Amino acid sequence: MNKKVKKSFIFSIYQLLFFLIFDVSSFILTNVNEFFVYFLIVLISFFFNLLSIYFIKNKTGFKGYEFTSFLISALITGVLLGFLYYKTFPVFLIVVSSFVVSSLFPVLFFFLKALFKNKKEIDSSNNSPVFEKHKEEVPTEKETEQVISEEKRFVLTNENGKILLDVDASKIICFEANDNYAVTYYLNSNNEMKKSMERISLRKIEEILKSINAIQFLRVHKSYLINNYYVDELKGKAQAYKVQMKNLQFLVPVSRSFKISTLKRD
Repeated sequence: MNKKVKKSFIFSIYQLLFFLIFDVSSFILTNVNEFFVYFLIVLISFFFNLLSIYFIKNKTGFKGYEFTSFLISALITGVLLGFLYYKTFPVFLIVVSSFVVSSLFPVLFFFLKALFKNKKEIDSSNNSPVFEKHKEEVPTEKETEQVISEEKRFVLTNENGKILLDVDASKIICFEANDNYAVTYYLNSNNEMKKSMERISLRKIEEILKSINAIQFLRVHKSYLINNYYVDELKGKAQAYKVQMKNLQFLVPVSRSFKISTLKRD
C-alpha cells in the first residue's frame, strides 16, 4: 500500500475513534443513521487528507505536508459534517473545533519529528562519513582549473565503434537528459555554442567523465549534468534555484537536495 494512502487511512480511522470516544455524535445525531455518519467521517477525512498531501507536496514543495494535511482534512471534515447535521451555530462550532482539536495530536507528533530530523541532519552534516565522502568527491577550485587546463577528450561511439561525438571535455557546458537521449551543449573550435543529441543516459555519461578524470562536472538535477567551470550566476530562492550557464540561453534547474555551496561562481 502506498505510504501516503496508508497514512491518510490511519488518520481517518483516528478521526472516527476520536469522534466516538468524545461522544461528538450526541451533538448532531438526531434521527440520523449513525453508521452512515461514521462512513462519511472516514471517507471525507481520507479523501481530503490524500488530496492535500498531493497538492501541498507536489504543487508547493512544502516539506511540512504531513502535519499540514492533517489539519486541513480535519477542518474540512468538521465543516462538511457540521453543515450536514448541525442544529445551531454554537453546535456547528463545537463539531468543527472537535475535529480540529483531534488533529493537533498527530500534527504535533509529525512537526516534532520533522524538527528533530532536521536538527539531527544539521548537527551531523560536518562529521558524517557520507558528508566526508561527498567533500572528497567535490573538486576544489584549484583542482578544477588544473583539470580544465589538461585536454581530456569526451568520446561517444555507437555499437559498431563509430565515433558520434569527440570533443574536449573542457569545452562541454552541460548535458541535458531528454527521454532516452542526452543533449550535449559544447563550444566548437571557434567558441560557438553547438549541441549534439545521442542515445545515452546521464549515468553512462558520468561514468565516461569519471574515466577521463573530468571532475569539474556536477549532477545538479536529475536531468542536468553541468560543467562547474561555466557557472555564471545562481538565481532564484532556496526551493527553486536555477543556474545561468555561460553561453547558454536558458536556465538550468537545481534540485533541492543539491549542495549549492559546491558551485563555482565568479
